[in-house]
Amino acid sequence: WSTGWIRGGDIAPFVGFEAFFQQRKSTAIDTQLFLPNPKEQADLWAVTPELKASATTALKVSFNQRFSFEVGSGGRTFDGAFLEVSTDRLTWTKLPLSALSVPWNGTIDALSRNPFAGQTAWVGRSAGYPAWVPTTVDLGTAYAGQSVWLRFHFGSDPGVPATGWEIDELSATGL
Repeated sequence: WSTGWIRGGDIAPFVGFEAFFQQRKSTAIDTQLFLPNPKEQADLWAVTPELKASATTALKVSFNQRFSFEVGSGGRTFDGAFLEVSTDRLTWTKLPLSALSVPWNGTIDALSRNPFAGQTAWVGRSAGYPAWVPTTVDLGTAYAGQSVWLRFHFGSDPGVPATGWEIDELSATGL
């Protein structure tokens, strides 16, 4: 997990996505990612290193996360994050709720200028924030014998910044 991450995205006005999705620590067994919630409109992501799924064992990825994204008046949520999966790093599919131990907790405001307006995502604050929330992605054997990548994806509207999204203690089984 310490090497092979790919980060990218678009932020307007462009200030360099390198300032976002920072690797706070990186050891042979652990990587911690941090994405500050910017005040700019953004579509930012970080892709895991290649995960070679076992031909017979269920693929599960576990991590701790916590997030605090912009919430407006009346509880309107303007920024949010979600996970996607790919077998080629070109075509991405948003993970279904059935694969997540912590489901999306809301919808990004449809009238916001977020690139993902109207989509379900992790929005607002994670449960018990600032406590870490253990999260597991269970892909089962759907990708048996294949190479798989997960994309941690975030979108924001222009306006108000917030703390952001932290991801830590990543691990995988079924490789």
